[in-house]
Amino acid sequence: METLGAQLKKLGLDNPNKFYGDRIDHTPFYKSLDKAQMNAVRSTFRETLLWTQRVCQLTGWCHKPSLVASHIKPLRHCKDEEEATTSLNGLLLNKHIDACLTKATSHLMKAGV
Repeated sequence: METLGAQLKKLGLDNPNKFYGDRIDHTPFYKSLDKAQMNAVRSTFRETLLWTQRVCQLTGWCHKPSLVASHIKPLRHCKDEEEATTSLNGLLLNKHIDACLTKATSHLMKAGV
């Protein structure tokens, strides 16, 4: 059985600066998805996180309609469906916390941090 560190390295999630710092464009996998396939990948990802994490990872909130499946490595940077849907690449968050983190990340990236 692989260690968590080995799994993260295999998925390219061992160094967050690696995918943000490179400013890579959309991957061929992402570009190949049509709207229906994109929705299927997002739905699978959310179901995976609901099954493995069950509650908001910061607050413990468990009301399913208000939980968002948030990617750590953005979907547009994932190289294949496995990487896009694995629970190791996501956090289940309350939608308000997800919005705050998304906004904060956006500001940090604009500032070059």
